[in-house]
Amino acid sequence: MNSFLYGFLDELEKNAGWLNKATAKMKRPMSQGGTKGALHKQLGIPQGKKIPTKMLARAAKAPGKLGRRARFAEALKKMNK
Repeated sequence: MNSFLYGFLDELEKNAGWLNKATAKMKRPMSQGGTKGALHKQLGIPQGKKIPTKMLARAAKAPGKLGRRARFAEALKKMNK
């Protein structure tokens, strides 16, 4: 049982920085090859305003990049609580 627990803890330590890797590109502006503000731009909402919850939920059902970005935004919103 201990070997399983140690193996699990090793895997957990290896994957600890997944959120930093996932958001690294999002922190750079679009002019520098990042994706910061891309969801706002796709939804037609100005950069400083919040995206309404209903609009985000509707966008999360969309296919492609829009849906992927919206689902990721919903996941980050849940983590922030």
